[in-house]
Amino acid sequence: HWHHTKHEKFLVVSGKGVIRFRRVDLPDGEVISYFVSGERLEVVRIPPGYVHNIENLGDVDMVTVMWANEVFDPANPDTFRANV
Repeated sequence: HWHHTKHEKFLVVSGKGVIRFRRVDLPDGEVISYFVSGERLEVVRIPPGYVHNIENLGDVDMVTVMWANEVFDPANPDTFRANV
């Protein structure tokens, strides 16, 4: 999915995975991949206009802290489905 205005930050605190994103206006553009792990805490920032997803690569649950600069508003949603 992606957002027009929402900034998101992801922090994996347990498990391991990959966060992928690319610019929404470049469907065949470069996909950026960040491999993340609770063993190495690292905040990944996703700016508006970037399609993004997170995938668990481990054999156990991956625990992720997610932050957004605005609360979801069902009357004016800023979340649009798209594949990375």
